[in-house]
Amino acid sequence: FGVASTLLGCGRKKVTDSIDHSAGIVFSKKSGDLVKEGEEIATLFFNDCEEFEKTKKMCEEAIVID
Repeated sequence: FGVASTLLGCGRKKVTDSIDHSAGIVFSKKSGDLVKEGEEIATLFFNDCEEFEKTKKMCEEAIVID
């Protein structure tokens, strides 16, 4: 989720990039928690994310439910 956070604006790709302190990822479930179909697992916060679809896909692929 580190790269996804950076794309949302809460990290820097280069030293001169600014940080958006209102951007981030809030998880509503922890590893090992029971998750029912349709339940929220995480919320992405951002103001300006040019690559939102890429970021969203990256987060979805990082979550494994078995």
